Parts: sequence; C-alpha cells; structure tokens
Amino acid sequence: MVGAKKSHVIIASNLATELNIHLRDNDCVVLTSDIKVRLEEANCYYYPDVVV
Repeated sequence: MVGAKKSHVIIASNLATELNIHLRDNDCVVLTSDIKVRLEEANCYYYPDVVV
C-alpha cells in the first residue's frame, strides 16, 4: 500500500517476523511486498502486505 502509515508498516513487519519464526523449520516462505496474489474464486489479484 503506497503511503501506508507508520503503524501499518510496523504491524506488517511484526507479523512477517512472527511468521518467519513460527515457520523456521518449514518449507514455507514469508514474503512482504511486491507479490501479486490471485484469488481464483473471484478471478482477481491483490498485493497483500504479508503472504506465506
């Protein structure tokens, strides 16, 4: 989200950190920006703040 508030960025960063810690011994990857995600059911795309 362009122009996000500081609190928004902090929450997204903290969430990504916690997910990385929780998924440390897993093959999952936590990504935090510039990743287009497709929602098949609605045939639309989003750019979420955090995605696993």
